[in-house]
Amino acid sequence: QPDYSDVVSAHPSIMAIETRTSEDKGYAVEMQVVTVEPAGLSTDHSKKARLLLDFGEHGREYISPELGLQLLKTLANPDMIRAVVGGGDRGERLVKMLQHVVFKILPLEN
Repeated sequence: QPDYSDVVSAHPSIMAIETRTSEDKGYAVEMQVVTVEPAGLSTDHSKKARLLLDFGEHGREYISPELGLQLLKTLANPDMIRAVVGGGDRGERLVKMLQHVVFKILPLEN
């Protein structure tokens, strides 16, 4: 399982990680949730698109968590975001669009 905390701690202005706990009928679960806001972390998400991405539904699936880690690295770097769509005007539009998005990423569900 990849370690998301290094990427998150390297970008504290746009990323945060928290552990959420839930219990139902004696079954308890703890999940890490990574929040990514390319425009900068805020508390008001009412005017932003919100995406929930689950990259590790099963603990023995390594590809999905690795893709989630790569997404975090990409979102942390505007040049990488631009490169995803080939740069130029399309890249600039994508960077601007992501300023209005909040990502909630579940690195590993169980």
